[in-house]
Amino acid sequence: MRRLDPRPTGLFRGYELTRLIAATLLLGIIGLYYFQAVNPKTWTGIARDDTAPSDDSVRAAVSPEEAARWTEIIVPIPGSEGEDGGARDPEQIDAFKEEAQVIQDREVLTAEEMASYWRLFRWARAEPSVELENRARRDLFFTHFAQAPATYRGELVRLKLNVARVLPNSDLKQNSADVKQVYEAWGTTSDSQSYPYVVVFPDLPPQLPIGVNLVEQAVFTGFFHKLMLYKTPDGQTHFAPLFLGRIRWTENPVSAHYKRQASASGWIIGGVIAVILIIFGTQWWYSRPMAVTIPERPVDQKALDRFLETGEIPESPPSGPPEWLLSDEPPPEDVK
Repeated sequence: MRRLDPRPTGLFRGYELTRLIAATLLLGIIGLYYFQAVNPKTWTGIARDDTAPSDDSVRAAVSPEEAARWTEIIVPIPGSEGEDGGARDPEQIDAFKEEAQVIQDREVLTAEEMASYWRLFRWARAEPSVELENRARRDLFFTHFAQAPATYRGELVRLKLNVARVLPNSDLKQNSADVKQVYEAWGTTSDSQSYPYVVVFPDLPPQLPIGVNLVEQAVFTGFFHKLMLYKTPDGQTHFAPLFLGRIRWTENPVSAHYKRQASASGWIIGGVIAVILIIFGTQWWYSRPMAVTIPERPVDQKALDRFLETGEIPESPPSGPPEWLLSDEPPPEDVK
């Protein structure tokens, strides 16, 4: 026969269960705060530029196949005698030098400077980024452009940028390059530290997102135009070297590492929930009423029949050992 034992025997007693759940939740919260703290986007958000578009415009991730299919658009310069689209054509260079005479460094970009601006843009658009990189200078740094901008105007330079912002610009007036939209990126290099470069390019690689507070890396190769004046969100004025060229996205190993860490946040949340469910399940298992099996006692059928016939209640068998076992007499014959 089986019956339920109503007495629970829980694994945890008193406040042990509550304390264990609280400790598990605390460890999960500490883990989430850690992964959030090591993510650089957490801290770049503190210095957010409120005048720029929000991160809602950031592109979604692209597949490797889509990235492999993407190609730059090459637009040769009509009538140019130079093999590289005009950047080394003597006539093009002379025309640029004449147009560049009106450029004013450490000032905003003016309409008079747009002729030289679009000429450099056409030079960059006439060649792929690989060819531009092959002959670009790598020995020029931020201080060169800041101290002697006129000396290096029109120089083709390669920059390894830490990109913080990428914005499209479709509000363009009629221009000699006949373009309706360009892209503008802001970023720093290892030598410029906190001082940014501003670069303009015609084609956006699919891996490079649009938005602000980015943590991306790219290789930009382009022509130096001027030191452009700009205002910070707090109203201060600074200048940044302005380049026109092409950009090539490169994977940021630090950003990739943080993305992998960010994905661990979901595992932490899932792990905490799983541990809590295991704790509750274990407590329920040990606290549920237990089914106890009671062995059946043998029934004396003769005594039962005699009781039914005569109503005589049979005597209970004596408890303890039999008398012959406690005496010196030999056991009865039926025991032998």
